[in-house]
Amino acid sequence: MNRAICCHNAARGGWWGAVGVCASGAGSGEAERSAKALPPLAASRVVDVRGACQRSSGGLSPAAIDRPVHYPPRALRDSQCGWLFGGRSGWLLGLAFAAILWPGPPRLAAGESTALAQRFRTEAPEGWKRWRHQLAKLDARWRERLVWVAEDGTEKVDPSRERELQFCYNDRLLRLSFFGQSENGERIEEVEVIRDRYRFTAERRGESPFVVTELRPGLRADQPVPYPKVLQLPYLLQWEDLGELLKDPCFVIGSVVAVESGGAPRVRVDFTYDPKGPRARRFVSGWVVFAPEDDWAIQQYRIRTLEGYQSEARLEYGARKDGFQPVKKWVRNSLDTTGVRVEARETYEFVHYERREIPEEFFTFTALGLPELNPGVPGGTISSSSWFWVVNLGIVFVIIGVALRARLSRGREGMAAAGAGSAGSGSEGG
Repeated sequence: MNRAICCHNAARGGWWGAVGVCASGAGSGEAERSAKALPPLAASRVVDVRGACQRSSGGLSPAAIDRPVHYPPRALRDSQCGWLFGGRSGWLLGLAFAAILWPGPPRLAAGESTALAQRFRTEAPEGWKRWRHQLAKLDARWRERLVWVAEDGTEKVDPSRERELQFCYNDRLLRLSFFGQSENGERIEEVEVIRDRYRFTAERRGESPFVVTELRPGLRADQPVPYPKVLQLPYLLQWEDLGELLKDPCFVIGSVVAVESGGAPRVRVDFTYDPKGPRARRFVSGWVVFAPEDDWAIQQYRIRTLEGYQSEARLEYGARKDGFQPVKKWVRNSLDTTGVRVEARETYEFVHYERREIPEEFFTFTALGLPELNPGVPGGTISSSSWFWVVNLGIVFVIIGVALRARLSRGREGMAAAGAGSAGSGSEGG
């Protein structure tokens, strides 16, 4: 019975209650009557605390501490075993017992420690950098598909978002290809190549040859590589870079909790976001599940948008080999305000994803059956003098065109004035 009183008061009075009763040994009838005046506790809580009280050292288990430390109830202080807290010497003795048994301040529940949150803040950005480095020599091909879901459950595929893409990158040489179909079912292929000195876009329909549709200066050394967003999905939250979000004071992390998914350890991070400023993101809250062993890659997330809708995405990955891990599939569902009915389903499924060396010739006009701009020059680079003459000749032609237009306008005005004068003379002679 005395042990039950100990556990009961420990749960009610925190550490001080446990110290007061357990230190009294056998206890007294008055202490038992005081404990009976307290409401009964659940059996599970009594068992947890009893097990902790039975240990001679080490103190209570963290699970038994679910409230801040506070002083014992008056009934306990007035009991015969309350001598420990009565008088100056009693207080000193009580503090001595507390110093011996107290393991420290109450801890958060498992997985919610500040250590885990600090680990996320320090390790995750470094892991996302390694994911970016994985794109350095990459050959990836994937399919995109967007399906609209009506209220009755019927689905309709968006033809403009049903296509296949290929991305090839090797040491700041980039080639992005789009494969799709026109409304009449004709095959369309569009290729964009980016190099250090030029970038161009070529297009063809069916089996016809490629035709250059755009030509511009290339990628400067101080410009970042324009990676497609779909290749950055392991560290993108609603198409936003998580590394940048962590630097945004409007992005506030709530709880950081250790969870499991399929038997694998995961970390769930809850957050809120205050959309302010011209570059404010269009979400207000949500949660993200990460895989720490896979460089903190996103596994799943759900957010609430500024308009009140919800968006949920899930990623699938292949097996890691030699530090390289392929992305297999990304599916995002746009949900209604209750988070129950799916309104749109967006899918990116990779059919090819590997790291390999890609020859430089693959990123040239010749690779598409087109002649190079400067034959004989390695890589088909455009010289600065070529750009100079193209720009200046364009300016000259514009000036000539403006001068001719002004001259023609003055000629028409003179002819009109002469015609008006002749008409006036004829009328006077008549």
